[in-house]
Parts: sequence; structure tokens; C-alpha cells
Amino acid sequence: MLQSLQKIVFYLVLLLTAINIGVFFCPSPYIYLADALNIGLLGLCVWHNKKLGALPGTVIQAWSILSVYTLVLVMNTENIVNLSSGIAAMRSMYPYFLFYFIALLIRKEDIPRFIDYINLFCLSGVVLAVVQSFYGQEPLFSPGGFYNTGHWAGQQMMINGFMARVMLPTLYTILIMFVFSVTYLLVVRFKLKYVLLALSFLIAIFIGYARSQWIATIVSMILVMALIFGYRQNRIIMVLSVSALSIITLLFILANIEIPGLSDLSQSLTERVQELTFDIQNREGNLGSRIRTVERSMQIFQRSPWFGVDYNFPAIYEMTELTDVGFTYVLITTGIIGISLFAYLFFIALRGAWLMYKQSFRANDILGLLLSILVIGNIILFMITQSFNQFYFVTATFAISFGLYCNYFSREKKIGIS
Repeated sequence: MLQSLQKIVFYLVLLLTAINIGVFFCPSPYIYLADALNIGLLGLCVWHNKKLGALPGTVIQAWSILSVYTLVLVMNTENIVNLSSGIAAMRSMYPYFLFYFIALLIRKEDIPRFIDYINLFCLSGVVLAVVQSFYGQEPLFSPGGFYNTGHWAGQQMMINGFMARVMLPTLYTILIMFVFSVTYLLVVRFKLKYVLLALSFLIAIFIGYARSQWIATIVSMILVMALIFGYRQNRIIMVLSVSALSIITLLFILANIEIPGLSDLSQSLTERVQELTFDIQNREGNLGSRIRTVERSMQIFQRSPWFGVDYNFPAIYEMTELTDVGFTYVLITTGIIGISLFAYLFFIALRGAWLMYKQSFRANDILGLLLSILVIGNIILFMITQSFNQFYFVTATFAISFGLYCNYFSREKKIGIS
């Protein structure tokens, strides 16, 4: 009976994870089922609170303080006039709840299986992104339904003659699972499943066509290799050699061989890099837009510097580009207190993950090593892409990595990964 209940809870947490990372949406009236699940599982967490004492204290405390503070801000809005609007406001808290579901309700021995399902969700996002990319700039599905079109305001463009830029919400989770897959290949062994996963995730990252995410991916990979260099020195040297050879070969093909659509892709990539250097030198384009966004954000910030402005403040919705600069977005929506809590959470998580990384390294604890690097990589990725609390599916990604980390490093027996 207990095992059956645990299985049901496991799959319910998986379902809410899929919703939170944007694999699919819950339009009305199905959203009320998600509401019921979140409330029910939150009640189960309260009932199951004895496990809280076994979790790494500092991370759980930091997340809890940030969650309560965000809840106060979310509920302190002029738009809440009845129960329906209150529930709608509460939905922005669901990614914060997800952390507790993963940390408290998933059994430690089920973590590898949970990771497999996350990879499956990300793979479905890759497939959807590729299909939408070849379909073009017209949405494959009608907006407002179960699936995101992948075309955000101001980002619709063609990469070459037959591929469009597509950035699905799932891409943020794909970023951290790419780090996990590559780390597995470097630390454990070359397993075909993780090779295919890493390549698939790389396709989605490329189709997203976001330079900040490309840079973040490269930096995170350099960091991962630096962390485990002493652990797998020969393997990293081999990977670097193969990667360098592959890049040289690709550049040669792009420069010398005419393949339909490939020349357009080469030109598009060249222009993308040139735009970046031009923007930096002249403070125009995307960089200029971000500078203006920061200036506008500072004007909004002055309205309520300590606690931030109302989440439903009109200027936030009128200027969608405010979400482009994550640091100032956190500042204007949560204030000085909120950004301090975010900084504290990231500091505590980085410090804890680093200590657990060294402990796992010495104990040859493979899964512990992978989860520690996942947290470090997650924070580095999102610091570079400036993604924090702008969207629920970004917060959900933190919930996954931090939740798995806290669950695994609770004071219980350790398990492995195959």
C-alpha cells in the first residue's frame, strides 16, 4: 500500500515538473487540476515535515525565506479582489513549491529514474523545437493551448532558408541537463544514451539562437572540465582534442563546400557574431536596448526600492523587454531585500555544492559529484543568461537542481547512477 502511494506521488511530482518547466501548459479549465495537485502535495510536504531535519540546513532555510518573501509580495497586489484572482496570483508560487516536492517527496533511490524522466521531457522539447523550426515562423499550434509556439515577441527570425529561431520554455531545463549529460560522459563513461542526449540538447540550444545562452554553455563546460580535470584528466584531453578537430572540420566545410542551406547558415552565424561585437563597440542593438532597459528599470525601482513594485505594475507588462535584464528585473519586482535574498541563496548553494563536490570527489560518489556540479553549473548558466524570476519555468529549473541536491545530500544512505 505504502509503495503504491509512493509511486503515485512520484508520478504526480513528475507531472507538475513537466508543467512547471513548460513541456506543456494547462489552459482553463485544466489549470484547476494543477491547482488541486499543488495544494494536495504541499499538504503532504507539511505532513512529511520530519524529513526537513535531514536536508542540508542552509539551502532549505535560504529557499524557504525567499519563498515566504515572494509569497508575501505575490499576495500583496491590488489585483487580488476575490478567491479566483487570489488563486491566479498564487500560481506564480508553484515553481517554489516544486522544490519541496522534489526534496521531500521523491525517494532517494528514485532520483536516477527522476533524472531519466527529466531527460525525456527535455528530449520532447528538442523534438518540438526542431519541428517548429522547420515549420517556420507561423505557430505550429494555436497560441493559448497546451503547447508554446517558441516564438517570443521581437525574436521571430529565420536562421537560414528553411529553419526558424525557436526558443521554447523547456530550453532553460535543457541547458542544465546538457551540463549534466556532458558531466556524466566525462566522469562516468561514454554511454550512447548520454552522447545522444547531449547532441540533441545542443541542437535545441543552437535553434534558440541566443548568444548569451551560447556563451553560458561554453563557460559552463569550461568550468565543468576545470572541476573534474584531476578526476578524469585523460578523458578531458581527449574530448578537447575531438572538439577542436570537429570545430576545425566544421569551419572548413562552411568556408569551402557549397551545401544547400549551409551557406545561409554560415552567413547568419557570421552576422550574429558581428552584431555582438558591433553592439559592444557602439552600445547599440541588443546591448543598447539592454542599457535603455536598465535606465527604465531604475526609474521604476525608485517607486519602491526596498520591497519592489507590484508584480502587476503596468510598466512591467507594457515593457516586455524588462525581462531581458534579470538583475534589474529582480530588483524592481522584489526590491533590495529580494535581490539580497537571491544573492544569499546562490551563495549558500554554491558554497554547499562546492563542499559536497569535494566530499563526493574524495568518496568516489558519482551521483553526488554529478548533482553538485549540476547546481554549480545551473547558477553559472543563469548568471550569464540573466535568468532568475522572470518566468516560472526559469525558477522551476532552480527548483529541480536545488531540490535534487538537497534530497540526495540528506542524512540518508547514498545511491548510484547507471
